[in-house]
Amino acid sequence: MRDCIVEQITKFREYHGTANQVFIARDKIGDRVGFIWVSQSRSGFTSVVQAYILNVYVTEGHRGKGLGHLLMSRAEDWARERNYTSIGLSVAAHNISAITLYEKLGYETETLRMFKDLDGLTAT
Repeated sequence: MRDCIVEQITKFREYHGTANQVFIARDKIGDRVGFIWVSQSRSGFTSVVQAYILNVYVTEGHRGKGLGHLLMSRAEDWARERNYTSIGLSVAAHNISAITLYEKLGYETETLRMFKDLDGLTAT
């Protein structure tokens, strides 16, 4: 996981610069138990520069204990410190626990991306 994150960060910084931040959550003994990666982004719908959560993760054993809420709050603080007026994110439709958290925090659906699997279909 670490190598994948480092690779993503490197590519992102090459393309967008360094206007992004990763916050890592650790437990009482210092083990990493989660992270959130937030960045500056330009909305494809409004062209407004905003904060955007690229990735958030909490280890399975630490889910449901408020850590996701804490990480989201830290990302929002980071955005406010930079005077962004909005923050966005994407979430998989099947990730009900994440959607529930985001809605509790005041996030609303802005767009709905739809998908159709074309595997096995042929054109006539």
